[in-house]
Amino acid sequence: MNERNRSIIGKLSGDFLMGRASNETDDSDKNLEIAKEHLKTGSAVVLFNHFEGDFFAWAKFMEENLTSLDNITAMVAIKYLDPKRGTAGKVLSFMFPKWEQSHGVRVLPIVQAKDRARYPDHKRINLASVIKARDFLRTPGHVLAFAPEGTRSLTKGLGEAEEGVETILKLGKNSIAIPLAALSLSDSQP
Repeated sequence: MNERNRSIIGKLSGDFLMGRASNETDDSDKNLEIAKEHLKTGSAVVLFNHFEGDFFAWAKFMEENLTSLDNITAMVAIKYLDPKRGTAGKVLSFMFPKWEQSHGVRVLPIVQAKDRARYPDHKRINLASVIKARDFLRTPGHVLAFAPEGTRSLTKGLGEAEEGVETILKLGKNSIAIPLAALSLSDSQP
């Protein structure tokens, strides 16, 4: 059995959750085609808004419009990966490695400013993730994805960007930034 299929639970749950995500893309300026062409020789940083279930919705979107999941790394707030922070943290800290085994998307933890007191080694955690992100972005075809505002919006709009976003945008030697925004059909109706 190959490495990609080693986690049955990751495969089944990841396929189910990505299958539940649906999207209709408006790219009338053909920016996604430009980005896909750039990925042949460079990398990309994808910035997206943060909403419930966004990990799988954005993974599906990027797989359908940019590159395979093996070429994607997501920067994720450490609170979602911390088993000490409740049931969701326990489940996600167990499942993210399973989804990486089965689907390829890697996850790098980031400690947000509001959580620094909870993680005294936040500088080490963030530095290690930034170095991995930098190395990843220096390979053509790779995409680093994250929500710059770092928190879900009550209004479904983008919030203020977290510290460090500018640093992350500068990591790759030949990277482009791709800002994406999602809105539900109910958001676009009067």
